[in-house]
Amino acid sequence: KHTPGPWNTYKPMESNGFVWVNPIDGFCGEIATAWPTTTDGEAEANARLIAAAPDLLNSAVMALECLRQRGLDSGQVGASLEIAIAKATGEEA
Repeated sequence: KHTPGPWNTYKPMESNGFVWVNPIDGFCGEIATAWPTTTDGEAEANARLIAAAPDLLNSAVMALECLRQRGLDSGQVGASLEIAIAKATGEEA
């Protein structure tokens, strides 16, 4: 349901501090714009976190599946992964 990754960050020369997040292939346009709100480097850090989202979601899904295969998904780590995955996909945990 989301634009497939990988995503990349891009800071235009005249950006007034904002950083764009775009798909690597560049065909789908802008995914997000990260604006600085307090400190130097904040927009870049936020953009990197947003750009990592597809990879983080994929890793969380794989980790949860690995825990489930071993019967270890009922603990705090499994619950945290379920919550994060649900938050990312818009589903209920």
